[in-house]
Amino acid sequence: MIKQMIVVVSIAALTVSACSSKKDANEKNFKVAIQQQLDKTSTDLCIPFSSTKDVQLNSWDIKQLQPFEAAGLISGTEVEVAVHSLVMSSTVPPIITKAKRYTLTAEGKKFYQETDAQTEPRIGYPTAMHYKTGSLCYGKVAVDQIVKWTEPQQNGGVQVALVTYLYKIDNLANWAKNPDIQNVSPTLKQMVEGASKTELMQEVMLTNVGWEVVPH
Repeated sequence: MIKQMIVVVSIAALTVSACSSKKDANEKNFKVAIQQQLDKTSTDLCIPFSSTKDVQLNSWDIKQLQPFEAAGLISGTEVEVAVHSLVMSSTVPPIITKAKRYTLTAEGKKFYQETDAQTEPRIGYPTAMHYKTGSLCYGKVAVDQIVKWTEPQQNGGVQVALVTYLYKIDNLANWAKNPDIQNVSPTLKQMVEGASKTELMQEVMLTNVGWEVVPH
């Protein structure tokens, strides 16, 4: 009798699995659709950061950089730098002042990313200027769980639903959990504290292959 029950349950499970479709409006399919879209785009969480930075010893910026130095991401050494006058003149010599030069440590370089950027053309500068910009990246956004969704409705000839979900941060760097670093980087603090708590919304649509994020 027991063996017969096991066989019946197994067959029922297979039947449910076989009936499942990528076109169903359910938690699994919506999670896959949103995660696939995140994987297609850059979901790295980063804060702007220069690989080398000179800061005058009396500058407020030093306090901002101290937590990163304490975490072993950068190291600072005292140097002398030339500060030029705002008045463009060959007769005005630069002022030599003491500063602290910060550079990335071997640990910091593990989280550093450099990307291409350009200025916006404007009057007087019609050609965009290309340059490099750097960031310290501390994790990657991923779908944690689906909270709820609206019933799919026809919109422009396709079925569309609004999905509410929670995000998580994969490969979260230990230094991003540091309260001192969070205090000098409010955006980082907000993202880390909001993981698995903050609700995000994403519009998805039904295609011939299943659910996908609505392109914008």
